[in-house]
Amino acid sequence: MMIVMDRQVSVAQVARVTAFLGQMGCQAQISRDKAQTAIGVIDDVRPFDQSRIEGMDGVRDTLSNQGPFKRASRDFQPQDTLEPVSLAAAAPGADGLLVEVCDSLETALFDGAQSLCPERFRSLVERLRPVAEAVGRAL
Repeated sequence: MMIVMDRQVSVAQVARVTAFLGQMGCQAQISRDKAQTAIGVIDDVRPFDQSRIEGMDGVRDTLSNQGPFKRASRDFQPQDTLEPVSLAAAAPGADGLLVEVCDSLETALFDGAQSLCPERFRSLVERLRPVAEAVGRAL
């Protein structure tokens, strides 16, 4: 769960919310910037009434993520990101990339949607080569 706090939230209000989360057996990860404070709730596998948090002073909203969460899933990111992320990793000089290549993505037993066919892999390598060379690496 993510708890979004009011813009002018006080330190005491944040402390009350985090203390409540501790009583519920959860850990709180506080994230602050100049304009906003948010609290990430860790280990919130046991359901509890979110309205108890939503009614606390300083809380603007709560966002639940009770569904299974996997950053590599197409539910999380439906667009194909393998190639852009590979290029982004190569730019600062990554030591390596792990890319699954499969001749038949449609019949793959696992991760077919997250794999590359041989032609796309060759294309990725050709796009990676100048990036790697620019940072003193070789493929």
